[in-house]
Amino acid sequence: MVRDDAQAETIRTIFQRLIVDGSKANTVVAELNSAGMAPARASAWSATSLRRWALRQPPLRAASGIWIFDGISVSIPAILTQAESAQWFAWQQGRRGPQQQSRGPYLLSGVLRMPCGRGAMGRTAGTQRPTYSCRDHYLPIADPSRHGACLNVPVDVVDGAVIEHVRQVLAAPEVLQQAAERYLLGPTQPEGGSVALEAQLLDLDGQITADSAALRAEGLSGRALGAALVPLHRQQQDIVRELRSLHRRAATAAHVRNDVQLARFVATARQALSEDTVSTWRPLLSILHAIVTIDGYTACTHCHGTGFLGLGSGDGRRWPLRCPTCLKGQTPDLTVELDNVTAFVIADRIVKVTGPK
Repeated sequence: MVRDDAQAETIRTIFQRLIVDGSKANTVVAELNSAGMAPARASAWSATSLRRWALRQPPLRAASGIWIFDGISVSIPAILTQAESAQWFAWQQGRRGPQQQSRGPYLLSGVLRMPCGRGAMGRTAGTQRPTYSCRDHYLPIADPSRHGACLNVPVDVVDGAVIEHVRQVLAAPEVLQQAAERYLLGPTQPEGGSVALEAQLLDLDGQITADSAALRAEGLSGRALGAALVPLHRQQQDIVRELRSLHRRAATAAHVRNDVQLARFVATARQALSEDTVSTWRPLLSILHAIVTIDGYTACTHCHGTGFLGLGSGDGRRWPLRCPTCLKGQTPDLTVELDNVTAFVIADRIVKVTGPK
């Protein structure tokens, strides 16, 4: 394996201008096209194709020195250093946050994390039930990066659970006050801590790829392979949560909310609490910096893990109805993280104005 110097120069230019310098995609595209730095499979770049390419994992993995060939992880000459790869990965994570994913018909777009730690995508295929899915779940079966253990979950069930949780949180300001105090007084990371955590995430990604290839070589596949990788995926989740807590605490400590802003937050919360629609709840979840994580799956108690409802006596149906509360017999175990300080201030103001319920 040898490095294509022309493509390597293009990748380093994109990394420097788009990620390090923070230039706009349109500006970078104009520079690339005028310099003759075309993508590998097209005659020229567009702003859309550049953003999409930079957010994908395969280019980052290849630039870091890993190439997937026929389901096997192969070491190749790296284009970026480990620190630069970690910076690119952190940029991707920031772009996938709730503030950048506020549009679309799915309530938890950019908010929901799959068990692997990656953001879920809303998916509706034809007449099928809308689901939240892991993008890497649909990779080829031979690809060691495929997340077979990330099961699809019903959009309506997960949305309803998150909305109900936030309703209960905003109805209990006395509980939030204690959580807010712990949050502000909690331990802080030393300077450079976030960089170290981001580097750990990158190392874990490489370890998961290598272990997945080794397990496949031993004959594991599907859910068995996913189950074997669960400990590493949980380590990923723990680091991502620690990073989010670090960034959120720093932002909260540095930001002073005024009365005008608070009034706007409270009005947004009241509107959301009065109706369960995507257009009213998306702004509230954004204000609360909500992050929802699927920690795992449990057999549905409603259908006993079968995915179907039992036929009643005298029921003339040939086939049983699908269970409305799960997908294929599995329900997700959810963890909902919120900005406790903002949630407390909003909840306290709502209760003082409306009175206790």
